Amino acid sequence: MIMNKDAIIELQILNNAEGNLAQFLEDIGFERCNDLNWQDPSDTSYLNDSDRQDMDIMANVFAMSETNRLIYWIGKDVGGFIGLWVGPSNIQLANAPVVELDLEGQYRIIATRIADYLISRSYSEDFDKDRELLVQYGFTVADSLDELEQAVDEFKEKFYFDPSMSPQLYRHRIYNDQRWKHGLTAVPFD
Repeated sequence: MIMNKDAIIELQILNNAEGNLAQFLEDIGFERCNDLNWQDPSDTSYLNDSDRQDMDIMANVFAMSETNRLIYWIGKDVGGFIGLWVGPSNIQLANAPVVELDLEGQYRIIATRIADYLISRSYSEDFDKDRELLVQYGFTVADSLDELEQAVDEFKEKFYFDPSMSPQLYRHRIYNDQRWKHGLTAVPFD
């Protein structure tokens, strides 16, 4: 994954302002990860011997591991792990949507930029105050939650069936490929 200075502006802003935004980040439940080799999203230590013999489970583990390789992880919150989806087409980080790997193991595009992810976790009554705080430190932030949701909806409509832009579809295709290799039937994508 190649990162250039222009492609990581929001990450630089977050890194530079992290101390000043500590209370805000705590309030929204976000914990930043600065480890490029962070393996928490791909941890399989919970699997027992029986799980490791189950070809369906192992097909899913493999698919998630391959999908996680294509995410630039930035942290976690109460909903799951948060990262930037660069996908198999190696999207520049500046254009990469924010993806969540939730606690159920599902991938969802939740924002089209980091600042919008951060403000989406703000309490609605604090939106204007929190938006002003993020703008103060250099972020470009949606004017409203409706604007943020519209941007995500437009992204999903445009790319829902494109595995290079949809981490959930990408994972599903690898999962079915692995199932097929082990003599299992494909599972429909929903």
